[in-house]
Amino acid sequence: MKYWRTMRAFVVGYLGLSALGAIIAAIATGSLAAVGVAAASCTIAAFAWFMFQKAMDAFAAAVGRSRATLDALATRGMDSPKSPVQEKWDASVAQTFLGSRHTLSWTNMGSGLTLDATHDGARWQFASYVQPTRNSPMYLVSSYARVELGGANIPFKIARQGVGGRLAAALGAPTDAQIGDETFDKTFALTGDAALLREVLDERTRRELLALSAAASGSYFNLDLEVVGESLVLHWPGELDVLLAMRLRDFMGHLRARLLEALARRAVTGVRVGGFRSMGETAAQSEVAVESPAQEGSSRR
Repeated sequence: MKYWRTMRAFVVGYLGLSALGAIIAAIATGSLAAVGVAAASCTIAAFAWFMFQKAMDAFAAAVGRSRATLDALATRGMDSPKSPVQEKWDASVAQTFLGSRHTLSWTNMGSGLTLDATHDGARWQFASYVQPTRNSPMYLVSSYARVELGGANIPFKIARQGVGGRLAAALGAPTDAQIGDETFDKTFALTGDAALLREVLDERTRRELLALSAAASGSYFNLDLEVVGESLVLHWPGELDVLLAMRLRDFMGHLRARLLEALARRAVTGVRVGGFRSMGETAAQSEVAVESPAQEGSSRR
């Protein structure tokens, strides 16, 4: 709303001063031409005011819908909200309306809303950011769903394939991890341990990711899924409604469970994932290499 108020004050103020000058000139000279200029300036200023008010109303409606969705999700889709919906937006894990992650600055005059809650014993966060634009419908919305991973921090990202990735896959020389599902591998660029990705991305997960990606197609950026700051984060390029938010919750809950189970099995067997820490492993422990059976035998001798 700050953006539109600032723009309205600047544009309408300029047009208003122009109209005032024309009116003064018309009174001083009695010129019909000056009267015409004054009338035109007043008309343009009034029209600009109307259009800016229309943009502000559309922006406020989008913010209201986002707040209503998060309020309803807290009541219908989560076990216990940790707090009411708050006016905040975590730019350290979220994507902006341009599809990139960075710290929001004063130029991002939008409105962020966040729900912190718990579900099935895990901490969740759902958020939407409404960004004003100068193109219809005069705003864009980016959202994210986030669930904690119990301290796990691994290289893990699933994003829509770009032009370069699709070309490399078509030439039979993919540059990202592959899991052996031709449709899925052509659709998504995978970052992380290939064995872990194959283990975690079962048929249900792959099918749902393909369906969600198809639903998000045509947006200003596509969805992606990644581990950021010991949390699993799904970026959604648009508004959330309650049913979609609960769908993302169920999908991410299933993926989270599979990811934690896979990491737990690796912790038992001593298999490391990409040099990153797993659950319960301290920074000091992460620097210690796991001995192979041969090394263990030689050390005992």
